[in-house]
Amino acid sequence: MKNKKTKEKQSKYLYRNADDKPEFAKIEEEEWECPCGPDAMRDSFWPCDNYGNLIDPNGPMKKHKILCQYCGRVFHSTTGQVILRRNVEDIDKEFDRVYG
Repeated sequence: MKNKKTKEKQSKYLYRNADDKPEFAKIEEEEWECPCGPDAMRDSFWPCDNYGNLIDPNGPMKKHKILCQYCGRVFHSTTGQVILRRNVEDIDKEFDRVYG
């Protein structure tokens, strides 16, 4: 019973594309490319929490995720799998608050 609840909770946050297939960032060495197109060289990726909220990069980063500032996809930091997608309409305000 406990496993079923855990799986339901995890699947609630997993993001699937229109074909219901998991999405992944393209990762080559240290460079990431989002399915939306921008790559890490354009400073489009930022550390975030499990819900896509920006976090201080100087803080503890053990379990951080990666946010694409252009499309709002949140990636698992080691596998590159998209786990959710958030609204990035007001991302500039969040940058000011976190990085101010």
